[in-house]
Amino acid sequence: MKRFLAFAVSFLLLISLQGPVPAFATVAEDDIPACDASDPDFGTNCEDAEDEEDAELRDGYLDARQIPGDVITPGDIDLANQQAAAMPEELHGLINPNWALVGPSNVGGRVTDIAPDGTHPGQVYVAVATAGLWKSTDGGVTMTKAWPDAFPQSLGAVTVAPNGDVWVGTGEVNPGGGSLSYGGDGLYRSSDQGTTWTRVGLEGSSTIGAIRFNPQHPDVVYVAAGGSLFAEGGVRGVYKSTDYGTTWTRILQGVNGFTGATDIAMDPANPDRLIVPMWDHHREWLCRCYAGPGSGLYLTANGGADWTRLDNDRITSFTPGDTIGFASSTNTTTTAQARMGVAFAPSNPDRIYVTTGNWSQTENGAGPTQRGFRGYYRSDDGGATFRTVNPANAGGDTVWTSKIWVDPVNPDRLFVAGVSLRSSTDGGATWATVTSLHADHHAMAWDPTVPGRVYEGNDGGFYSSTANGVSGTWTEAINEPWTQFYTVDVSEQDTARVVGGTQDNGCLRSWDSAGAVVPAWGSYGGCGDGLYTVIDPSNQNNVYACSQFGVCARSVNAGNTSTRFINATTSDRRNWQTPVVLDPSTPSTVYYGGNLLNRSTDMAVTFTVVSPSLSNPASGTDPSYPFGTITTVAAARTDPNIIYAGTDDGWLWSSRNGGTTWTRFTDPVLPSRWVTRVAVDPTNAQVAYATYSGLRNADNNAHVLRTIDGGAHWKDISGNLPFAPTQDIVIDPRNPNRVFVASDLGVFTANVAKANGQNPSVRWLRLGRGLPRAPVNDLEYQAATNTLYAATYGRSVWSIQLDRDDR
Repeated sequence: MKRFLAFAVSFLLLISLQGPVPAFATVAEDDIPACDASDPDFGTNCEDAEDEEDAELRDGYLDARQIPGDVITPGDIDLANQQAAAMPEELHGLINPNWALVGPSNVGGRVTDIAPDGTHPGQVYVAVATAGLWKSTDGGVTMTKAWPDAFPQSLGAVTVAPNGDVWVGTGEVNPGGGSLSYGGDGLYRSSDQGTTWTRVGLEGSSTIGAIRFNPQHPDVVYVAAGGSLFAEGGVRGVYKSTDYGTTWTRILQGVNGFTGATDIAMDPANPDRLIVPMWDHHREWLCRCYAGPGSGLYLTANGGADWTRLDNDRITSFTPGDTIGFASSTNTTTTAQARMGVAFAPSNPDRIYVTTGNWSQTENGAGPTQRGFRGYYRSDDGGATFRTVNPANAGGDTVWTSKIWVDPVNPDRLFVAGVSLRSSTDGGATWATVTSLHADHHAMAWDPTVPGRVYEGNDGGFYSSTANGVSGTWTEAINEPWTQFYTVDVSEQDTARVVGGTQDNGCLRSWDSAGAVVPAWGSYGGCGDGLYTVIDPSNQNNVYACSQFGVCARSVNAGNTSTRFINATTSDRRNWQTPVVLDPSTPSTVYYGGNLLNRSTDMAVTFTVVSPSLSNPASGTDPSYPFGTITTVAAARTDPNIIYAGTDDGWLWSSRNGGTTWTRFTDPVLPSRWVTRVAVDPTNAQVAYATYSGLRNADNNAHVLRTIDGGAHWKDISGNLPFAPTQDIVIDPRNPNRVFVASDLGVFTANVAKANGQNPSVRWLRLGRGLPRAPVNDLEYQAATNTLYAATYGRSVWSIQLDRDDR
């Protein structure tokens, strides 16, 4: 479940290594030992476990990409992708025009689906949330890429057709609570085991949750389309093709425009008999509207010609306190139904298991919330009746993990996905946790060619077991360069020392406890989700690491031990990605932004508040999310008294006296939306840049702005940038007119001095070639080698060495 969009939306949170800690609770400063990402329990014991109460708070990353009243459609995404693809590349003078993978490849990231290949023993395909398709030919031991870097990297489903063709559905159907998940552009098919691909329809579906073939009639294909998370209607529901994907017909449509299909359970004895979970969900500004009357289970016995909704009247027995059941489209007295899971037992199709979920947040976060698993059900008569079984207590909620898997030869042995993977060997009477796996589970499949071999996918990567999935028998695959990074930083003394904050995989470092750079990155700082990570440019042993909502730590021994300093700071609320920034001229000065800006002059041992609340007073009132916070801080190199700051509600500020007084910029050109980054020209404190996030319909408003008079006036320099959120901007210190921008569609560069009266628009170019089409959240310039580093959300960290001329 745990750990979100540009075109979309995962989880969270905080605990000490001994137990859970509420997101805003007082956290005692303590020494935090570093964990090794190769540890089999990394992600469960070493990283902070998630508190399901806090899962929804991770929506800061979604809120950053949407504007009040806006509707983000698949057409917007397609337009932005076309714009990005049409941009020329900047290759002139680069030391090497190709981006290079920095790493890591040992940590992994979120897996969304798994498809063993029954036509090639030991071959299995793995769909990764924002890293495309990967393939193993040795039973899950090693992985190789089977998907073009230039294609959409967000995948939601994969399957192998009876003839061995591989089918992929793009766009992840798990919107999460706050981490990022992205949309796609339809179905693809490969007839050569992933070497080449052809798109085969359902463009505009945005998300796809499942692809199923009728094994008795292999030209018959069913697809579960979840639809856009933001726009009503479109390609969503269940689609059927009887000619192997040449044409498609929607055979199940939701009761409203926000209801789509998330999965398809097929009766192994009668492939015309399907059960489909439909989910009524969408996303609005500050509303995770993840439940509604359209959610429910639908049964067909004739391949989709007729459908019956499975409602409460089929439940014949309840456990104490269970009064909700499946809910109903006509029942307005129950809590709204959220996402559901369903599975047939392959060896006994009369056995069906179901999970249901709660999600009762109202719009704008008003009112009480009710999240999590609602009930667990079992049918022994093919779905005619159901009875409740004991709760699996998997943790989390069905928004992120709603899957059930049943052992192919034992109908009493099943697995339920949650924060933990829970198993039962007696049909749901008792449950146990499956160990030696990372947290948050999304995919599981048995290899039909090797008895007892089973595969599993979660937020930490891809695992295999040759002992039928028994606890302690799981092994993670080798070569998983698909970690989802939020941030990156690089040492100025040793360019091989790199740190980064990652989704559900902690704060990572590229060196071991002895200081030796190693290919297998490990963790430091005691992070759950890793957010801001910083290396002191003057002393690489001084490092910082932050978890969600500003739970940050400092270390003076390169991360071997760390001390948390949140208690030394003062704020009413803190952003999901609370900024921690060092003064460029005096790195021992540390800035920390909640809604109040804090400053430390002793490397984060003590702090002083140096600003009033910098957010709009109307913000910060949502009980479900700490909105109204500082999102970016930048101090000027040439004058440390000049500080710039931006907020998640679109306010941009500066102080010219070290924080004694502040001025809010009100130039009408400034957008009223999330400020993602502020950067100050290293040679002139009057020149600054600001980037913004928030995808709009045909949005031609500013994403990148520049001031040359200290913020009194700003100019939109977005030029020909694609209409997509921008996350970061870096100024080339050798030529401050040259800037680099991180976007959800890659990295772009421009020379702002070339804009003039005759040609006022800034012309942007795609920087280099070979960077995968994954969102880029952060950039870092390394001066010693003149190299730019990019933190991608799904394809790990990449770098490119810049040219030597100061154009």
